Amino acid sequence: MNIFYDLLIWESDVIASGIFEETLQRLLQSKNVYKISEGEDKGCIVVDMSEFGETFQQMEKPYKTV
Repeated sequence: MNIFYDLLIWESDVIASGIFEETLQRLLQSKNVYKISEGEDKGCIVVDMSEFGETFQQMEKPYKTV
């Protein structure tokens, strides 16, 4: 495939740069993204999938954890 790269992005660099926190804040501004405040998933940031069809609406937890 003749693909080359000269940069590795480390998770610690993403955290240290502030990009991770900025991304979380932007995600939480979306109407479908929120933080669970109670229950076994307390503290998880999730995407509400219920508007994407009946399959998700019928699920016990109609969201996906980020």
